[in-house]
Amino acid sequence: MIKFSYFLINRKKLVLFIISILLIISVIYTIKSKNPFLTGIGDIKNSDSSYVKETIDENFTQDFSYNLIITTNKNLSDSNKNKLIKLLQNENRIQSIYSKDNNYFLADLLDKKSNLTLVVNLKNNSFKEYENYVPILRDKIKNQIINSNKNIFITGNSAFSFDMNYLSESQGRQAEINVFIITLIVLFFAFSSISGSLIAVGSGFISTIITISILKFISGFYELSIFSQNISTMLGLGLSIDYSLLIISRYRKESLIHNSDSALINTLSSAGKSVIYSGLTVIIGFMVLFIPNLNLAYSIGLGGSIVTFFSVVTALTFTPIALSFSRKYLKANLKVINNKNTNWEKWGNYLYNNPIKLTFLSLSFLIITAIPVIDLKLSEPDIRSMPDIMESKKGFLELEQTGRSDLFYPFQIIIESKSEIKTDIELYNLLSKFKKYPFEKIYTVLGELNSNNYTNYFFLKNSGLVDNLFNQLENNLLSKTKKQTMVIAFPHKNLRSYQLNEIIKSLKTIKDKKFKIYIGGNAALGFDLINQLYKYFPLMIFIVYLFTAIILYFSYQSILIPIKAILVNTFSVLSCYGIMVIIFQYGYFNSLINLKYSPESVISGLPVILFCIMFSLSMDYEVFLLSSIYEEYKISGNNKKAVIMGLSNTSGIITKAALVMIIVFSAFIQADIILIKMLGTGLAIAIIIDSTIIRLILVPCLMNLAGDYNWKGLRYIICRINKSKT
Repeated sequence: MIKFSYFLINRKKLVLFIISILLIISVIYTIKSKNPFLTGIGDIKNSDSSYVKETIDENFTQDFSYNLIITTNKNLSDSNKNKLIKLLQNENRIQSIYSKDNNYFLADLLDKKSNLTLVVNLKNNSFKEYENYVPILRDKIKNQIINSNKNIFITGNSAFSFDMNYLSESQGRQAEINVFIITLIVLFFAFSSISGSLIAVGSGFISTIITISILKFISGFYELSIFSQNISTMLGLGLSIDYSLLIISRYRKESLIHNSDSALINTLSSAGKSVIYSGLTVIIGFMVLFIPNLNLAYSIGLGGSIVTFFSVVTALTFTPIALSFSRKYLKANLKVINNKNTNWEKWGNYLYNNPIKLTFLSLSFLIITAIPVIDLKLSEPDIRSMPDIMESKKGFLELEQTGRSDLFYPFQIIIESKSEIKTDIELYNLLSKFKKYPFEKIYTVLGELNSNNYTNYFFLKNSGLVDNLFNQLENNLLSKTKKQTMVIAFPHKNLRSYQLNEIIKSLKTIKDKKFKIYIGGNAALGFDLINQLYKYFPLMIFIVYLFTAIILYFSYQSILIPIKAILVNTFSVLSCYGIMVIIFQYGYFNSLINLKYSPESVISGLPVILFCIMFSLSMDYEVFLLSSIYEEYKISGNNKKAVIMGLSNTSGIITKAALVMIIVFSAFIQADIILIKMLGTGLAIAIIIDSTIIRLILVPCLMNLAGDYNWKGLRYIICRINKSKT
């Protein structure tokens, strides 16, 4: 770090020029770029849902995966209904328009009094095409049909995805503005210096905007989830400002007794190393998200890794350079700092005198709040929990009000045989097993399963009397090879996502000697996402633990510190999970986070994503504290003094850094998109727990209880154990 410090001192203007050029390019590219982010889950390789989608595309004519649903309310006039149908018929991108008059499978669901409902399929059958077409079609309807905004709604999965994308970006920008303003005010009072505040916020802006521009560039070649941008914004602001706070605070103390260059060298040699170690642990947490090979996971992993890297880079380049240029504007009152340290020393002494009691109380709180994790339910985002301003939600509510919300999540079940499928008693018996599930309508090659005439259909079909009904069923529900048949099942309305997951789980237990069953559709896609994520979750946890232990061991030459850090941070993560269940699943404290509709479950990918981020951020503060304690221990060789001095030197900066993080995450809690709200809430809770109970109570108490064993390697501890036995 000393060589790097001298390079930075001698090349200040050059480094600042490079950062400025990179920032300008990033800002321009971010504004000009039209590369879209993906809001859906994306395909899940080697899954049932992916296989079903590919099979339907290749071998079947009927598909409800990506369709747009256009629904109207009763106030739409007949003339406007005719205009709407004519507009759709003249659209080049539209392949077919299904209504109650021309689609056997949708007839009962679409036929509801005066409310017109249409299902639209496009010629280009890709999710992106459907999603991109939503705003185009909405604009055309708005321009050509009077009062369309109040009476005509475009909904369906692709419209829902588009609305989520739009709101995520727009509300994310508003959250960023709020964060910058509030953080600047808080930092001004924390530093009593406008220059220090501007440097910290500037560092956050630089790392965030560079990361977003890189992600937008990559999204032109690979599909990246919109949440990679949201995560990058959250952490770019939080981490960069945190790291800058550490550098600024250390520099202010060093500048009281050294000249500018010496203060910079000492700052980077101590606080700079802490930033690097912290950044490494955070990046490791994000890198394991590549393991499940899921679009959502690797998008967030990529965004988090890039923004953490640039947060470290800006903290080690832009922040110290800006500090050296603004040294005379940085106000640091040694007396105030010493008074604050004295207060923290008193707290450190109190911890030293009561380690067992405080350890018991801290662990009790963490365990009690973690208990609700036992009842954790996982699901995909429910459109009911989305903001009312979304047109896709208005359309869904209109469908729900008139009993047609079944259209939203159709199951597509492929039944496959090695030979040609015959509509015999074996197939009849297998299909009849689906009747016990909560489906509103179940369409099979033998007719509508829930109909009272289903048994008659079977005998009619096999009597040789084939009518138009069975021709239509075979054309749509039997594959070209005749070795696969599809079942289209519309679940009962008002079923939640986690309830659909239970149905899918049960359907997968159906076994048959002759047939194989594959469950597809959007609900199945969410189910497969959960399976894929949690299949690799133990491996992800192991890798995070392993690399965290390695980094901490070689950083502090200790065996107990890595073990303690892993155990304590695991308790912290579980406690955060438990509180998330209390808020989002049980529905308590909803008003505090402006949650109008309780989802009664936690979004499926959130525990995995939160673990990787929360564990990394916990290590962030762990490194800050341990580095200071280790530095004092090397000087005095006294564990008690090292813990107390390390606590007094870092508690103030950890508190400030945590406050900034909480401000950042709280801004995203106000978002209407449920995943962002959950993520912001989870991270804010994690930071509150980690910066108070963990870092200010539990860790110092455990350090006091371990004594000099904190700083001993494995060989020394084994020798002492063997010696005590003899």
